[in-house]
Amino acid sequence: MLTRCLYLLVLIAAPATYAGNFDKTLFDKWVEMRVGDGAPVYWYSAGTVRAYPGGELVATIEGYDTARLDPEHSSDMKAVQLSRKTYVYRDPETGEVMRDADGAAVAPIAYPYQLISYELKGDTLETFVEQGAGPTFRRIGPGTSISAQPVAAGTLFTAPLYLDFELPNGKRYQTFENYDFFSPAAAGGEGSFIVFVRYGDAPSWVTGTDKIVMHMTTERLERFEDVPASFRDWVTENAPGWLEPPRDMAEIRALQADK
Repeated sequence: MLTRCLYLLVLIAAPATYAGNFDKTLFDKWVEMRVGDGAPVYWYSAGTVRAYPGGELVATIEGYDTARLDPEHSSDMKAVQLSRKTYVYRDPETGEVMRDADGAAVAPIAYPYQLISYELKGDTLETFVEQGAGPTFRRIGPGTSISAQPVAAGTLFTAPLYLDFELPNGKRYQTFENYDFFSPAAAGGEGSFIVFVRYGDAPSWVTGTDKIVMHMTTERLERFEDVPASFRDWVTENAPGWLEPPRDMAEIRALQADK
């Protein structure tokens, strides 16, 4: 509750931000917050999925993105992040993990890996993302829209993402996502959090609407044991491959080649 209130105060205090205002100090703070120094970090999220435009609650959502820095492929001006993430939908009334809805299967969101690079080029943070394998492999970038705004209580990083591409089935994937990262003034990533919003196509199991709005608040945790038991137990029992991020680039390349 305190971090959410603090976030609102930061928004009130912060002027409009634009990409192209990075320097080495902000770059180092971003890397330290987002991915750490090589040990796994866990970005634990909880939130809602609502129908658009009516706002009806479709499901709650819970999960995490676990990441580590790849020191071998990082440098003073570039950081490489090795990630995997998974989220479950929960029934808004019972809290149980949803497995079907009106006869349609409900699958967790699951990325076996994401490979993300951040490179400081002049006053711009340039990003690339790799995900998928075989026909679903995609490299997204260069992205140059992340901005940084120092505020009294720390630093606010804003990362909007506009996606529009063709899927293997011929349909277009179009969505907007926005990530507001807040990193406190104290050194280290502890206490950092994200407010996330996504507008886009509804999952196939959702009925009555074509579009949904997803909203999540996310807290950085330092150990798997710090993840709330509600999700920690689910991962242990149902997704043991998601207990920690990929070990190294070799594991990423093997996952990319997986058929």
